[in-house]
Amino acid sequence: MSESLKQWAPLPLRLIIGFGFIYHGFPKISAEGHQTFVATLSRIHVPAPGLMAWVAGVVEFVGGIALILGIFVTIDRHGPKRTDIRSARLRSEFAVYRGIGGADLRRGRSAVV
Repeated sequence: MSESLKQWAPLPLRLIIGFGFIYHGFPKISAEGHQTFVATLSRIHVPAPGLMAWVAGVVEFVGGIALILGIFVTIDRHGPKRTDIRSARLRSEFAVYRGIGGADLRRGRSAVV
């Protein structure tokens, strides 16, 4: 793939996710939707439901716009590798700690599953 196409490849994903954030964030900051969301947060015992409703709505709405415009967005080609290594290490440490998941503590070996 050419370099010019590589830089535009993430755009459709950013547009889809960004519009999703805007679509779900706007009702939380509009008049009727905000009251409904505050009531929902009150029912599930969220502290300061009025404030949390505003925070959630603004973060989703502004975050969606920022995502579409590419603000605070970087392409990290090593991210998936780091995530895989980190999760493998966590599974291994959990297995050693709990003695499950293929860990053989007597022989000092740990199999990551």
